[in-house]
Amino acid sequence: MRWLAGALVAVWLAGCVTTVEQGPPPAPPPPPPAAEPVQLEPIPAEAPVAEIPTEDPGEIMATSEPPEPVFEEPTPAPAPDHFWVPGYWNWVDGQWAWSYGFWRPPMVGYTYVAPYYEVVGGQVVFVRGFWSAGPPVVRSYGGTRISFVRPVRPVGYRPGVRVVVRPPVGVRIGVRPARVYVKAGPAKRAPRPAAARP
Repeated sequence: MRWLAGALVAVWLAGCVTTVEQGPPPAPPPPPPAAEPVQLEPIPAEAPVAEIPTEDPGEIMATSEPPEPVFEEPTPAPAPDHFWVPGYWNWVDGQWAWSYGFWRPPMVGYTYVAPYYEVVGGQVVFVRGFWSAGPPVVRSYGGTRISFVRPVRPVGYRPGVRVVVRPPVGVRIGVRPARVYVKAGPAKRAPRPAAARP
């Protein structure tokens, strides 16, 4: 009898199952953003290159953060011992200007220090790339260093061309995602109060 009562309860419960109508399946997530179309131009045979100082380049105070880096791939090296100096944003006449990457022969006894940008208060301290005698010297000003993400390869990019860079607008200080800013450590040197040099 107990078995029969249990079976009746099971049947009764089974008859009380309600069905919920399901709508259409959720839409798939949107695809990742495609690289924005850019204008490309052939790399000039005699493209100007920036001089790399062999002494302390000093600091340049900028009023905005540099834009995102421009995509570049190294051209074939002119000699086996040359190394690629990646392009970077340079502060010139109160605005950011892109300096394209280039090949350089090494300097014996020196190490190349890439340009860097550090947000300190309401300004950006910019230090140009330079040759450092002995171990590399990277100064800290007690702010946050801007850590760029590698740019996306533009549509149509191929060896022998470069992205045409229009005069950009700098980025307001501190508006990038938090992961972009890396604590630079305690100040080892205070920025010199000087006007921006070209």
